[in-house]
Amino acid sequence: MNREANSKWIAAAFGALILSNMSIKVAVIKNELRDKFSVQALSHSIYKAKKRVLKNLRANHIEVYTMIWRYANMCIVMNPGTYAKVNTQEIIGENPRFQWLFLSFRAMQIGFVNGCRPLININGYHLTSEYGGVMFAAIALDADNGIFPIAYAVCETECKQSWIWFLRLLHEALDWDDNKRIFL
Repeated sequence: MNREANSKWIAAAFGALILSNMSIKVAVIKNELRDKFSVQALSHSIYKAKKRVLKNLRANHIEVYTMIWRYANMCIVMNPGTYAKVNTQEIIGENPRFQWLFLSFRAMQIGFVNGCRPLININGYHLTSEYGGVMFAAIALDADNGIFPIAYAVCETECKQSWIWFLRLLHEALDWDDNKRIFL
């Protein structure tokens, strides 16, 4: 066994591989170490390296969620007319906890109103990350039968309340005249 092949070095050398395939087996990394670097490493060191990479990924997710307000504000600043709403739950002594994000760029809104059929397809997709959640999407068909995104949202759970919230914000974002017909 090579003492230089510790978990820190393995994590640096194979971090991208581990992130691209988080369920990669220790034996696969062990073989890659042997083939690429002619190094023998303990399975325990490889396991620790994998754990280190995934721990850093988790820390990055937490950091990104704390910047969600900045992301929404930057979308509004860089794309005037964009409709962005963020909600977090304040917890005493901790960072705010993300609850939901709604985003509809101005170009999406104008494109739908001026160039799409008044038929909106809405769907929810369960997110499979460590944090879970649901992504809602509203799409339409353009004149060429192409998929045209209108808005999307991420929230904690899929329930009646979250669907009502999504549809209410979609209505506000499109500034839809109630006299015009739209089909969901």
